[in-house]
Amino acid sequence: MTTLWRYADPAEFLAVAEPVLAADPVGTTIIGAAVQQLVTEASTPAPATGRVGAGPAPWFAAVTDVDGRVSGLAMRTGRYHPVLHGLTPEVAAELAERILDTGEVPAGVQGEAASARAFAQRVAALRGGRVEVTREFGLHHLRTLRPPVGVPGRARRATESDLDLLVDWLFAFLDEVEDDVPPVSGDPQERRAAETQIQRARLPHSWLWVDNAGVPVSLASSRAPAFGVARIGPVYTPPDRRGHGYAAAVTAHVSAHHRAAGSEVVLFTDLANPTSNGVYRRIGFVQVGERVALRIASE
Repeated sequence: MTTLWRYADPAEFLAVAEPVLAADPVGTTIIGAAVQQLVTEASTPAPATGRVGAGPAPWFAAVTDVDGRVSGLAMRTGRYHPVLHGLTPEVAAELAERILDTGEVPAGVQGEAASARAFAQRVAALRGGRVEVTREFGLHHLRTLRPPVGVPGRARRATESDLDLLVDWLFAFLDEVEDDVPPVSGDPQERRAAETQIQRARLPHSWLWVDNAGVPVSLASSRAPAFGVARIGPVYTPPDRRGHGYAAAVTAHVSAHHRAAGSEVVLFTDLANPTSNGVYRRIGFVQVGERVALRIASE
C-alpha cells in the first residue's frame, strides 16, 4: 500500500524528500539540485527569469510506503517536463491522473523507462496523443579523473562579457539536441533576454576552454552541488572546433574544480551519441543508470 502526496512548497517537499535525496544523491541529482536551488532562491531574491522555477508554479510529489517511508519522488519546475524518480508504473499513472485533474496537461516526462512510459501513456489515453521517445540518457558518475593531455589552451571561468556567446551557444546546443522544452518566451528578443538572465545567474558555474590565442572554443556549465553531488551540463563545442579535445579538457577541469571542493561529479549523455559517451568514459566517467525523455505528441 502506497500513498501519493503532492506539495507546492519546495521547502516542505525538501523536508520530506531529504532522506531519499541524501541516500541517493547521484540518482536524484536533477530533483535534488532543483529543489535545493528553489529553497535557496526563496530566501535570497533574484530576477525571476534567472530561476529554475521561471514559468508556471512548480509542484512536487512524494510516495510513501505502508511504513511511512518515502520511496519515490517527482517534480515539475517551471516550463520543464515532469521528472520522476523511483516511482512504480502504477504510481506514475496515478500521478498523471492527479496532474490532469489540476488542469495541467503534461507534454512530456523524464525518468526511469517503465515509470516514465506509464505516466506518458496515461496522459495520452486520457487526453489524446501518442507517446514518442525524445532521447535516452546515460547517467554517468566520475570515478578516477583522467584529464586529457596535450590539449592546447586553458580553462577560465566565464564572465559578464561572455554572456552573448553563452546564449548563442546555448541556443545552438538546444537546436542540435532537438530539445523540446517550451522556450521561455515565444518572442525571440524576450526569449534571448530571459536566457541571458539565466546564463548570468549561472556564471559562477560556467567555464570556457580558450585556445592559445585566448579565443573561447568550448563550454562546460554545471549546477551548484546538491547533497554532495555536482552535475555538469550542458557541454558544447561549436562544430568547427570539434575533434581537438576541447570538450574533454574543459569537462575535466570543471570536474577537478568540484572534486577539489569535496563534491562528487555526474553528467548525462545522449546514449545515441557514441562520440560524447566515449569522451567522458576516457576521462573517468562510468555509466551508472539510464533515463528516458518522452514526448506526448498530438495526434
